[in-house]
Amino acid sequence: MLTASDGPEALQVCASQLPDVVLTDLQMPEMDGFELVRALRSRHPSVPVILMTGKGSEDVAIKALQNGAASYVPKRSLSRDLAETLDQVMMASRTQSDQRRLIEYQTHLEAQFVLDNDPTLIPPLVGYLEDVMARMALCEQSGLVLIGVALHEALTNAIFHGNLEVSSSLREQDEKLYYGLAEERRKQSPWKDRRVHVTSRCSRYEAVFTIRDEGNGFDPS
Repeated sequence: MLTASDGPEALQVCASQLPDVVLTDLQMPEMDGFELVRALRSRHPSVPVILMTGKGSEDVAIKALQNGAASYVPKRSLSRDLAETLDQVMMASRTQSDQRRLIEYQTHLEAQFVLDNDPTLIPPLVGYLEDVMARMALCEQSGLVLIGVALHEALTNAIFHGNLEVSSSLREQDEKLYYGLAEERRKQSPWKDRRVHVTSRCSRYEAVFTIRDEGNGFDPS
């Protein structure tokens, strides 16, 4: 067990010997618990942090999690909850570590999606595909951004121009009318019954994406 009297010292200790878990108080000199959590998440993202405080409010708990803490224990219940919380956090951390190690042996990943005409699904899908490519170490971050932009554009075309058949020229004339018509057609046949089919095949050597709509195809403009 390693100890530190304040936040800066805790960072020094972690830099010299990485712990399995960090238990920190909220109220500390020089650097409070929230600041320490953020610093540890930035420098040592694999190390879980448990925050303990005398202020056992829901707002404090939410803020702790938002800042990157793995869990939160009020001081008034330390004797009852700390051991169980430590066990849960360390078990979850070991599982994540094992999963990261396992991913190193992954050589190929294929996924298929059948999407409604809901544009809010595009960002999480693109994020997922970027994450897959990052795990496969296919390209640098700048390359991931370029591919992500291209995927976003292709999916947008598939929904708006392919399935919903809303012309890009209408958007140039009246953007509000463009999105209004798209929203109407999302609820009307035959447009509402159409789907976007996405297939991704990623290996450590290449990534192939196929995006197919059920309408009249893409509008290249």
